[in-house]
Amino acid sequence: MVITGGSRGLGLQMAREFGNKGARVVICARDENELDRAKKDLNARNIRTHTMVCDVSDRVQSARLIAETIRLFGGVDVLVNSAGLIEAGPIYSMQVEDFEQAMGVIFWGALYPIVAALPNVREKAMLFGPGNKRRPNYIHGRSMHLPRWGKKPPPN
Repeated sequence: MVITGGSRGLGLQMAREFGNKGARVVICARDENELDRAKKDLNARNIRTHTMVCDVSDRVQSARLIAETIRLFGGVDVLVNSAGLIEAGPIYSMQVEDFEQAMGVIFWGALYPIVAALPNVREKAMLFGPGNKRRPNYIHGRSMHLPRWGKKPPPN
């Protein structure tokens, strides 16, 4: 499994939780020192971990992350996009570039790893179709239809 932004915060906590359930975890982040600290934390919990310095807002680095995961573990079973970037401060002190950088991580940093992993995920979906047939699995969403209450509010 791959967790972007896995060196701290929610990403690190998810690595701990999935690792405690037996998952082999690949975490990435931009800061090598934070990754080293996170790896020590996970190794102390007997969680098999591989770390990789990666800026997920960079398409090439994201593709390398997924390729390295496939090389090491034979594929990507789960991808958790947890990387984020936030610049805190008064709006009048912020520059447009601050928002562009944050959106690069939040948007492209989620999309690039997905796009890189998609061929591997589609291949696995073809192998594990329902009824042991070689056909793709599909994810269907459900739409929720609310009842029409007319002029009266719903009962409490």
